[in-house]
Amino acid sequence: MRFTSFRVFVYGSLLRGLHNHHVLDGARFMCRTTMEGGRYTMLDLGSYPALVPVKTPDQADIAGELYEVNAEGLARLDQLEGTASGFYRRDRVLLAGPGSLQVNVYTMVMSGSNARYADAPRVARGDWREYSAERAHDRSRRATTMGGRKMLDETGKPNKGASDQ
Repeated sequence: MRFTSFRVFVYGSLLRGLHNHHVLDGARFMCRTTMEGGRYTMLDLGSYPALVPVKTPDQADIAGELYEVNAEGLARLDQLEGTASGFYRRDRVLLAGPGSLQVNVYTMVMSGSNARYADAPRVARGDWREYSAERAHDRSRRATTMGGRKMLDETGKPNKGASDQ
């Protein structure tokens, strides 16, 4: 019996350590890699990103991870990504693989017109993990101040004088 496998490039919430990685249970991690930029731009849709096709190249390479999945694993990814409803689709893309070899893989790409997502923030450097960490740090820093008053002290504990108004 022949085992059918698919190579899948993931770039967002499916990355190791992020909230949807469990969908890749049973998949074989191959390597961290990048997808050549230019054909897509990465947008921030909140708790996950989307790759949206562009007419004019404007994106850095997309950072991600390469996995090998079986047909069952690919079906789980299709279900998560909503391919049946057309929310995402699988496209074939070119990756810069180990030793600079080019390999074809699948990725989930937001379908529909780009105008629908025009207001979503762009992930300029193409690295969702880095972008998410910076965004969480910025939110944390903003949460420590309120009305110009420091809400936490240097140790991260509530500043007793901050709420005394």
